Amino acid sequence: MSIIRFLKQHWLEWHRAGRGRIDHFGLNARSRETFEHVHVRLMHLGASDGTMTDFGTKLSVFFRDPDGLEAEVLWNKDPASQEDKI
Repeated sequence: MSIIRFLKQHWLEWHRAGRGRIDHFGLNARSRETFEHVHVRLMHLGASDGTMTDFGTKLSVFFRDPDGLEAEVLWNKDPASQEDKI
């Protein structure tokens, strides 16, 4: 199935679910410290419940902006932190 056909078939479902043209976007934190700082700020502002997801090579926290758009802040773990998992 082509992507165009797929989008046409599912567009109404997405629209009814409250999602706009952009589902969400992600921002990459430069360091673990930056990620942690943003994580705390998002909770303090009430934009995030603070749930942090560990994807193995990345840490992620989701938040909503004042308009309701979902966004994500990621930190790509450095290779040294992955050595014990190899």
